[in-house]
Amino acid sequence: MMEQLYNWFESFLNELPPLLQLIVGMFIALGVFKLMNLVFEKYQKLNKKDE
Repeated sequence: MMEQLYNWFESFLNELPPLLQLIVGMFIALGVFKLMNLVFEKYQKLNKKDE
């Protein structure tokens, strides 16, 4: 299941023009950074409650 989804996403990205591939990659990178930031903020809030 996961491998099929990965293969579909990879083939979809390979069909896009290079500039759109760059833009999609930037959005994915920003999304991952935002997700990591949210997790880190939750972790800090949990540590403050313990003290």
